Amino acid sequence: MRFDNRPIGVFDSGIGGLTVTRLIRQQIPGENILYIGDTAHLPYGDKPVPELMWLARRLMDFLAEHQAKVIVAACNTSSSVSIDLLRDRYSVPIIGVVKPGVRAAVRASRNRRIGVLATEATARSSAYRREILALEGNAMVWEVACPGLVPVVEAGRMEDPEVRKLISSYLQVPLENQADTIILGCTHYPYLRPVIEEVTGGEPNIIDPAVETVNELKQTLDHLQGYANRDTGSARFFATGPIDSFINVGSRFYGNDLREIENVDI
Repeated sequence: MRFDNRPIGVFDSGIGGLTVTRLIRQQIPGENILYIGDTAHLPYGDKPVPELMWLARRLMDFLAEHQAKVIVAACNTSSSVSIDLLRDRYSVPIIGVVKPGVRAAVRASRNRRIGVLATEATARSSAYRREILALEGNAMVWEVACPGLVPVVEAGRMEDPEVRKLISSYLQVPLENQADTIILGCTHYPYLRPVIEEVTGGEPNIIDPAVETVNELKQTLDHLQGYANRDTGSARFFATGPIDSFINVGSRFYGNDLREIENVDI
């Protein structure tokens, strides 16, 4: 059996991808991880596609220069608008979060009515709708742009009363149409899962694409014979902009390993 001790790269617009990184650490503890959050350019959801492509290439170049053996595009916005173009440009395997989340949602839904909470750019791309209909042609899909949620998470204001009102308004159309499955179409949104479950009454299936994404990562490492030959790996964290909220908010969910963030200008 071959081994590959190079790190796994993960990128996101901010702290959202930590939901994926935490699962990687739990399920594949021997791997080293390089995580970069593009906090200098938050939020991604309102940016045009050409700018999103440029930002994604900068982050990909950084991780490729650090010899990442696999890169997880943990940002739904980047995955929805640029993943195919990135795969054409780079030789390193790239795993997005849209298709894994869709597969989990289609398996979970019984009435083929699926809601997607997403950033504005992801909703505009219709990426989730296309992927869902490719697997289940009779499905009904409601992609809802939620511009207010990423800033709330990045600021650590998940418990503010206004957050419940925001989520209630975003969920109104899917719930009125009896959607039995809701995809958290942004890696920031699992931080808000308790409020989402409170608003929905716990009835719809809540799909966190991070779970299926890590399963796909493991399948990729199996295929490449690319697992690391160590029992315990490490994680390094980088940010392109402010790091205070990255540490303060991210460590609440990721843990104390997040105490040191390296600031990079790329």
